[in-house]
Amino acid sequence: MTPISHAEQSKAIEVKSIVSVDPITAILSKNGWIKFIKGHDQDISKLTFKTGDEYMSHTESYTDKSLMFMDQLGFVYNLDATKISVSRGSGDPLSKFFLIQDGINLIGMNMLDQQSSVLSMTANGYGLISLYDDMIVKNKKGKTLLKTKESNACSSITVDLDKDTHYLLITSDGYMLVSDLSVVPILSKGRGIKLIN
Repeated sequence: MTPISHAEQSKAIEVKSIVSVDPITAILSKNGWIKFIKGHDQDISKLTFKTGDEYMSHTESYTDKSLMFMDQLGFVYNLDATKISVSRGSGDPLSKFFLIQDGINLIGMNMLDQQSSVLSMTANGYGLISLYDDMIVKNKKGKTLLKTKESNACSSITVDLDKDTHYLLITSDGYMLVSDLSVVPILSKGRGIKLIN
């Protein structure tokens, strides 16, 4: 007397949140403040900063990408994409997110992307290339990436190892060098090699 049904069993409906991926520009000030504005190709010259502060650098990114920062001691820090928001005003001090040593300044900012690497160097000309996995940091204190010895980290540049073939450096005395990017070692951390005398 029981009717037999061959209908498929019901399945739970999976609810997924849709997060839009939008282009943003991250602006870093010399005093360590970070501000985000919508879109790319922004006129940075029109930005204003707090009294005593000024523009340091900017990078074009996306709302689903985290950012990597490097300080003078060669430590790296990550700002997770979930903490990135476009807002009015001067933005936020990075001390809100990281524990940076007193008197130490940030020297660079790069978008964390699996397709990109970072060429970082010290003021005395040593440098190395870091891959995506080596730039990931879990804690607020950061981690050592570039060993500076008696110098300071001075630059971190995003490079695409599939496209970029050379690097160009200019010293404070005005000497310039163009060299093959393939000679720069890829290291998880370290001092690297002498890129320029």
